Amino acid sequence: LTANNLVYRAINVSQLNLQASNQRGKVEISRLTASAVEGDFSLPGSLDVTGKKVLAAVNPVINHMQLGPVLLAAGLPQMMTGKFSMKAQLSGDGITVDAFNHRWQGDAQLSMNNARLEGLNIQQLIQQAVTRSSSDVKGQDRYERYTEVKQLQANLALHRGAMKVSNLIADSALISIKGNGSLNLPAQQC
Repeated sequence: LTANNLVYRAINVSQLNLQASNQRGKVEISRLTASAVEGDFSLPGSLDVTGKKVLAAVNPVINHMQLGPVLLAAGLPQMMTGKFSMKAQLSGDGITVDAFNHRWQGDAQLSMNNARLEGLNIQQLIQQAVTRSSSDVKGQDRYERYTEVKQLQANLALHRGAMKVSNLIADSALISIKGNGSLNLPAQQC
């Protein structure tokens, strides 16, 4: 199947190329490539629809796509924007966003360029802490409601809605961050 243009969850997708075979409910997707939100992706995998639940396994490769529209399409808050690339090995039962957020597992390597952590200004938090402890330092009168990150890398491990973030490295002109953390996809918390 090829398609020049289509829309999936409000995302314009172009140059779609799908090659798949179905052998009595066991679907092998040998090729699923397309361009979307300023980047491109490859999504080979398999589906097993022979039982009561759809079992899926995918190995996505995403190159330089805008993250904000992807999060919006997945029903997640746009807590981060910027161009991202990712390689992953994921599997689970069900092929809906809700199934992914609750019943999928796998590992991924993520990198981003020119990212923005929306609603959190780390520089502001540091400056405000310093100004409270020293009268010699003054903070800015107005702060942006985001943190700009020039480059970001992290490893992700998903298990039924709980995502562990490890080896997080983020750099920008004013800040360098290293660490680990976790995300709760169903509760939309981090």
